[in-house]
Amino acid sequence: MRIGIGLRLDGRKRVGPGVPTIRMSGTNTTDAASIGDLVGTLSVSGGTGSETFTLTNDAGGLFSISGTSLEVAGSLTA
Repeated sequence: MRIGIGLRLDGRKRVGPGVPTIRMSGTNTTDAASIGDLVGTLSVSGGTGSETFTLTNDAGGLFSISGTSLEVAGSLTA
């Protein structure tokens, strides 16, 4: 299953030639996932400061962020 999710990164400043980049480990889930299941853990490379993650698109309420965790927030079955 592939779903596009928009993420925004607040609180990081550009440092050097690169820009801050959001990374997510564990990017797989199945349509059998339950609400609250972990999809992946978010982190940032580059930049300085602390980060706050927010979803710019939650795929119709299917996903949410808790701290650095992207979680299932709604039923993924059709």
